[in-house]
Amino acid sequence: MLPHHLPSKITTKKLISLSIIMITIIR
Repeated sequence: MLPHHLPSKITTKKLISLSIIMITIIR
């Protein structure tokens, strides 16, 4: 929730979101 606190967490969440979208497209 705090980008200036844990940018890594934001990146991970974005990566997960991208992965889900990719899987959905493939499916």
